[in-house]
Amino acid sequence: MKATSTATKSKPAQTKSKTKARAKSKPSPVSHDAGASRAPAKKASPTPTTTQKLTQANTARRANKPAPLSCLQAAAVVLADAPSEGWSVKETIERMAVKKLWTSANGKTPEATLYGGMVREIARKRDASRFKKVGRGRFTLNTPKD
Repeated sequence: MKATSTATKSKPAQTKSKTKARAKSKPSPVSHDAGASRAPAKKASPTPTTTQKLTQANTARRANKPAPLSCLQAAAVVLADAPSEGWSVKETIERMAVKKLWTSANGKTPEATLYGGMVREIARKRDASRFKKVGRGRFTLNTPKD
């Protein structure tokens, strides 16, 4: 008889720990005011808001301006004037700045950025690349083969 009574005593202890675990995982109930009702959803106003007006104005202003060139796009434009022996990356960056095509945004090593981008494009696109490496640190435009 004693064996059965200890078995029943241990069983409720297990259920209590399960209930505690369940109670912890359940979200706590939130008290709501029974008399309060939700406000109806606001309908979109037919007239544009101030933010919408500013966005429309900025979009119209940007439509008149061409998009800024990326570093590689500007390099391709500048290297169109390069001699057959090409230019160094530093010379290319200087010419891009003079023509106001691209300037580094507070970068400390724009030459490394351009060099890395050109080498990456040559490695990925091979013959279809815009650039051709003609010497150590010197690049020119890749002429298409007929």
